[in-house]
Amino acid sequence: MRNAIAIALWLGGVAGFASTRSLKSLPLPPSPPPAESQDTAPKVDTTPKSASLARRLAEAADGCRDGEIKWIVADNEFPHAVLLVSHSLQEAQGTVKRSEADTTHDYRIYGPFQTSKDIGYVEREEDEIDSVIVWRHGGQKHHVYDGKEIDALFWGMPAFDKFVTPYLTAVYGAKYAADQRQLYLVGRSPYTHSTEAAHKRTSF
Repeated sequence: MRNAIAIALWLGGVAGFASTRSLKSLPLPPSPPPAESQDTAPKVDTTPKSASLARRLAEAADGCRDGEIKWIVADNEFPHAVLLVSHSLQEAQGTVKRSEADTTHDYRIYGPFQTSKDIGYVEREEDEIDSVIVWRHGGQKHHVYDGKEIDALFWGMPAFDKFVTPYLTAVYGAKYAADQRQLYLVGRSPYTHSTEAAHKRTSF
């Protein structure tokens, strides 16, 4: 019997394939928001960025595609974990403050960014996916994936190699993609809830 292995991709993590051509950087606000004083508010980082960080920020912003201004809280160190994507600078500042106790990451605020709105984009509540239910063989076990948290589901190594590996290579580099593939094989990839991967599973 083949086990169905689901790879769950998060909006704040791996946001699927996306083009960065629609991304543009906007001028920084002339002054901090009134709710925060200049002495206490975390400073917005305007220093030159590494290529790997620039790619990660572009992917995080491009995952929104709603035409709105976004601020991103991300780790300055590779692989640049994204903690928050928000339209509110105040929310981003609060997130950085709350993360100061975490000495394993160097979270900073980046932005503002704005992506072009998808052509024909219409935000309708009835069109939003609430959840996806995955049943295993025999109907004894199932898992519910939250539609607000998950972008895509893939099953097995063929799907990982076709979709996830090229994406990770483009954003993080070939070595990182290869390392994540090996972790997925033994059920330790941070991008999946899976156990050991099924090698003979087909993908569509």
